[in-house]
Amino acid sequence: MQKELNHNLFPQQNEIHENSIHTLTPPVETLITKAVTASEEVHLLRIHMHRLQEQLSRISQHILEQSKTTQVKFERTAQAISRVEHTQVSFSQDTSEKIATISSRILERKSVDVKIQELIEQQNNLIKINEERMQKFSKSLSEKEIQINCLTQNLQEAQMEIQKLKRINNNK
Repeated sequence: MQKELNHNLFPQQNEIHENSIHTLTPPVETLITKAVTASEEVHLLRIHMHRLQEQLSRISQHILEQSKTTQVKFERTAQAISRVEHTQVSFSQDTSEKIATISSRILERKSVDVKIQELIEQQNNLIKINEERMQKFSKSLSEKEIQINCLTQNLQEAQMEIQKLKRINNNK
């Protein structure tokens, strides 16, 4: 069994050639219209390209101006930072000097306090020694007063005995 081709699906060579000639050669009016349209499109594209170039130029100028402005701001900021750093270093040095001065004063004060404490302890020891002496003297004084009182009484008794004996002698 042999298969047959459907001729409707595959046209003949002559038909293909005639159809392609008509489709390959468009009418002249269409070509002119397309050429005018293409020319207008090129003109519009040139105008659009010119506008884009102007915008690009403006953007470039704006970017350049912004770059200069930013550079100036950066320089000012750098100067401000430099001043702040200088101030901070100066403040830090002043603070360090003050701390060193205060530390040396504190050390001097501590040494003076130690000396004062030693002097106070010496004085307290002297006071204790003197108090002990005073107590001894007070005790001795009390004893002496008691002795003087006893001697005074003995003396008074002796004087009274002497007066009695004188009277007895006088009466005799």
